Formats: sequence, structure tokens, C-alpha cells
Amino acid sequence: MNIQEKLNELEKILIQTNINFEKNVSLKKKTWLKHGGETNFWVQPNCKNQLKTILDFLHSKKMTFEIIGNSSNCYFTENYNPIITITTTKVTDFDIDQNTIRCGCGYNVIKLSKYCIQNGIAGYEGFIGLPGTVGGAAINNSGCYGSIISEVVKSVEFLKKDGTVVTLSNEQLEYEHRSSVIKKHKNGVILSVEFDASKKGNVKLMEEKAEKNKSHRKKHQESTYLNLGSIHSELKWGKRRWDLRYLVFQVFAKIANKIFSNNGRKISNYFLCLLYFKPSIYKNISDKNFNCFVWKSSNITDNDFFSYVNFCKKNTKKAELEIEIKNNQKC
Repeated sequence: MNIQEKLNELEKILIQTNINFEKNVSLKKKTWLKHGGETNFWVQPNCKNQLKTILDFLHSKKMTFEIIGNSSNCYFTENYNPIITITTTKVTDFDIDQNTIRCGCGYNVIKLSKYCIQNGIAGYEGFIGLPGTVGGAAINNSGCYGSIISEVVKSVEFLKKDGTVVTLSNEQLEYEHRSSVIKKHKNGVILSVEFDASKKGNVKLMEEKAEKNKSHRKKHQESTYLNLGSIHSELKWGKRRWDLRYLVFQVFAKIANKIFSNNGRKISNYFLCLLYFKPSIYKNISDKNFNCFVWKSSNITDNDFFSYVNFCKKNTKKAELEIEIKNNQKC
């Protein structure tokens, strides 16, 4: 069976099972960054059973596909045209039973955070501004403002490529900083996530903490231009223990922040680019955070983005990507 025959069969199954889909869709109209090529099938299941139906078929036919949530940490290159793209944003099954919350993989993390705060469930206050889905957060071990997914996930329902569904406990997920065993091996898809709801807290205090987190995020994280948040989970400057250029930058940054206050970060970012002989990348760096690449216009190209990524990799002793790059090498 050739690829077109498989696609015809896929379309029949989608229609028969009432799964929403669109054909020949521009990723610029669908992805967080409004970036990417075109996908033959944009598929949007409404529950985890529909998601499993699609995945079972695709695996049985050995068809490649992309699966995303909000795509808020995904960079689709300009010439990447995945044949099938599945979005989980409608897989939002939700249930709470005593001390356990069960969410479909596409449930929004911010929505989960708000629910927990309102109901006095502690440990979720830091997620109040995290734009992703619980499935993506569970894979990446996302965290911010003191809340870390690995500390609240009890288990995940995991569909393996051979069609079997297994439950992976927190220990089996082998969590590390911004990583998990699923992220490392990419051998299946999370269908749902179980969260711990046993820790209780004062609602008023948690609301106050969440508001402080939102205020800090607004002040220190980019909100004016399109962006993917932190590009690197770790960005450690200085190739050597005593990197003279970076020591000079640290001194300059302290002085700039003291003298220029709100503009100190912007000025010190430009100075850092000058020190490393790459002033051209400055125009695409957030004024609030060097680790945030911004899309100020539609004229920014893949070359601009990868120039920034390579600059960070070349001039740091550790620059681990936090985002996922979607390109032809990964289809």
C-alpha cells in the first residue's frame, strides 16, 4: 500500500469515527509561532479514545506523524511539511477522585493551576503562567516559580508504539532537569496524566502567591513579541572557569542595571553580543532575557534563529535546548 492509499484509508477512518480534521493546512495558521510549512492532515481528536484510535491506525500502517499540544515550545522550520499533524488541545478529559486528579494529555496547565488554587490544592501555584498542556509538561518535566511537574505527577497513561497501553509511575518516568525517559526515547505517546491532590493549602495565600508569580512573569518575561519562552533549559556562559570576556560582562551588567534600571538588561544584552563579536543577533533577543528569542516580524528566517542557537552553543559551556525543533530530519 503506497502513501496515498494509506492517507485515503486514514480519511475514511477519521470520517467514520467523527474525528475532526482539515486537509492541506498551513502551519502558520495553527502553530504558536505562526511558523512552518504545510501539513496534509491536521487532526484534532476530542478525547483520549479518539486519540488512541488515530495512533493505533498510524502505528499499524507505519506512518510518520507529528503530535503536539499548544506547540508553545515547538519550532517548526519554514520548509517542514509534515504529512500528518495531530494536536491534543481538545483531549481535555478531567476527573478528580479523592486525592487524585486525572487529566487528558491536552488539558491546559494554566487551567489546572487555577483549579488547584481555587480548591485549596497546593503545589500548583507556580504553573499559573505556563502555556502548555499537561502531556507536554509531563514529558519535559516543566517547572517555574517553585512548582515542578515531577513533584506533582503520580503517573501517566502511556500508549506504546506496539499499541499496548501501560501506566508509568513517577519513578518509572525517571525525571531529570527538564527531561524524562519519554523525552529521551520518544517511544510512545502520553494519553492522560494523574496528579497528586493530597497536599492542601490556604486558598487566599495561594492566590496571593500566584498573583506574585504572574507579576514577576510579566516583568521579567517577554510578552510584547511572539516567542517560545526560554530557548535553553540551561545556559551557562564561559567556556573556561575564568572566561575574561564573561567576567567583563558580569561587571558591566551590574553597573548597567544599577545606572539604567529598567533598561539595564537591554543594554547589557547588546554589550554581551559585542563582546563575542556578534552584534547582528541582538535585534532578535528579548530585552528582558537573553535566553528568549523573539519574532518581531514575519521577516525573521530559520537562519536568524539558528544563528542565535549556534551562538549560544559556541560561547557557553552548557546550552541545552528546552524547545523541540520540528524539521525534515525528525519526520
